[in-house]
Amino acid sequence: MVARDPGRVAGDDRVMSSFRVMVVEDDDPLRAALARALRLEGYWVDEATDGAQALSHLAMIRADVVVLDVMMPEIDGLTGCANGCAPWGTARPC
Repeated sequence: MVARDPGRVAGDDRVMSSFRVMVVEDDDPLRAALARALRLEGYWVDEATDGAQALSHLAMIRADVVVLDVMMPEIDGLTGCANGCAPWGTARPC
């Protein structure tokens, strides 16, 4: 699957990967920097600011990888991984 990220800069004709990454981080500058770096590498990136928002997003999309902050409001990254990612809506390992 070849797609373009609607958040890309005009004139950037690089092809996007079909690999989808969910970045879950409550620190806005850190989340934005990580998401931007991943987009520049050609990945589709979805962002969430806390565990509850991530659950809502993951109910609608399928992420290949979820990058989780350790300490966040609602559901933190350690809780999500300790429970086999069940709280994150996926059977795949974290």
